[in-house]
Amino acid sequence: MENKGGGFFSFIAGLLTGAFLASVIISQEEKDAMKEKITDSTEAMAKKVKEASDTVKQKVDEVVEFSKQKLEEQKSIWAEAIEAGKEAIRKEKEILSKKEEEEKEEREETEIN
Repeated sequence: MENKGGGFFSFIAGLLTGAFLASVIISQEEKDAMKEKITDSTEAMAKKVKEASDTVKQKVDEVVEFSKQKLEEQKSIWAEAIEAGKEAIRKEKEILSKKEEEEKEEREETEIN
């Protein structure tokens, strides 16, 4: 039974030693190939992020421009409505003023007679 415990630890030690040696022994070409794959993947991802960012920026710019146009249209409509309201008030004041003048003249005539 004592050998079983020692054998297990020897197995683990051998496994770790093998993994270490494999990482040391791996050829420079393989290391360079892995580096290149990582670099290529990173560059491809960065390119996709840049393209997505440009697309989002373009869409935001379009929405901002559309919103500005709609705002200007609404300002124009409101300005016309306000001006029409002012004109209606001026006309109504004129009508009321004429009616008051006529009523005043009628009272004066009634008082004279």
